[in-house]
Parts: sequence; structure tokens; C-alpha cells
Amino acid sequence: MANLKRMLDHLKSKGPLGYLRYKLTKARKQKRTNLHALKFYSQFIRTGDLCFDIGANMGNRTRLFLELGAKVVCVEPQESCATFLRLRFKGCPVTVVQTALGEKPGSDQMMISSSSTFSTMSKQWIENARRTGRFGSATWEKTIDVPITTLDEIIRQFCVPRFVKIDVEGFELQVLRGLSKPVEYISFEFVSENQEALAACVDHLRMLGEPRFNFSLGESLVFESPEWLDPDSLLSRLKTLPGSLPWGDIYAAFQV
Repeated sequence: MANLKRMLDHLKSKGPLGYLRYKLTKARKQKRTNLHALKFYSQFIRTGDLCFDIGANMGNRTRLFLELGAKVVCVEPQESCATFLRLRFKGCPVTVVQTALGEKPGSDQMMISSSSTFSTMSKQWIENARRTGRFGSATWEKTIDVPITTLDEIIRQFCVPRFVKIDVEGFELQVLRGLSKPVEYISFEFVSENQEALAACVDHLRMLGEPRFNFSLGESLVFESPEWLDPDSLLSRLKTLPGSLPWGDIYAAFQV
């Protein structure tokens, strides 16, 4: 409905030619954004690599990984998202596993948001979001029971990936604790209001080997540090980020 309203507004104010210019400009911008994302992820992913998209949602990262020639395992507990992923990537080298990941196998409740992007296994994450107002009017009005497996088990089933992307809305620590051996590259989301969980994530990865870290802010897909950082340097940088409620992704690299 929002897209239709924008189209009608443009047709009224600019006419058909004005709307065509708007669409062409938007398409060029999307192409530039896509090329930037592909260049960024090409640092980690080569043709034929196996990638895990943990918390795949609608598959936006999966699409990029496929364009780079990767095979992808999507892990997504929400039935509507998992169904969409199977339809979207039918015929592609994509396997969709409808489950959550955690520290150990079992089951737990998932809080379902009015936007599937914000559905989460973490009650603390919801409390923090409500307290800070990070997601505005987002609501979590129902819960569902979901099965849980571990990263170790997914690796046992599908082999060791080159790159693991984790975006699980506050459940990153539990997912990482289900990993007992390093993989070459891991990314996971962070939010500034939960420094304790962030430090625990870094500490767990430190236990697996000798990781080096970098990070990007928001959806920039630009590294904030010109050099890869040791764990303590990363945590120091993240404690002093400017702005209100900064967030982004942390990247860990291991020699394997």
C-alpha cells in the first residue's frame, strides 16, 4: 500500500515522465547498493564456497551469497519466512532448515513481532528495545514453540562453511555457544545497549582460537577500522561509538 501511495503521489505531482525518472533513479541507486554489497562480501566468499545464513528471514543476504557463486544453508525458524525462502530460491543451491539455533538442542519459545524482522528468542532483547525505543512501535503479541539445534549440528549435517552470517535479534550469544570449533569467517549483529552480551560473544570466539575482528555500522557494509583488531581493541572501540543507539555487525576471522 505504501508503494502504491508513493506512485500515485508522484503521478499527481510530476506526471508520468516525472514518475519514470523517479523509478530510473531508484533502480540506479539499487544497482549501486547491490554492487557495493557484492564487493564487500567478496572479501569472504568465493565461487563454490558454502555459507550459512542464520536468521535468514526473507533471504536478502542469501541472494548476495548466491550472486557470488556460493551454496547457502538458510536457517530460519519462522514458518512464513521459511516457506518464502523455499519459493524464492527454488532451483538454486539453497537448503532451508526451519529451526532456531542455540547453545544446545531442544525447544523454546519465540516471540513473534508485527514485523518478522524483529521476531526473537530473547526476552531481554525485547525489554531493551522497549526501554530504548529502538524499534518505535514494534510489538510482540504472540509466541510460538520452535525447535532448537546447534551450529555444531548444522556443520555436521552440511560440512564446514567458509562464512557464517548470524542475525538473530539478541540471541547471538546462544547461537555462538553452540559452536565448538572455529570457522574461517563469522559475522554477527550487535546493538550498543547490550555490552555485556557483546563481550560474552567475543570471549566465546576467543576461546575457539585467535580471532581478529572488524565491524561495520548499520547497513553500511564498510569496515570502521582500517586494520583487523584483537578482541580487547574491538571492545574498546565499540564502547565509544558516537551517535544514539549505534548498531551494526561484527566480523571475526580465524586462521583455519
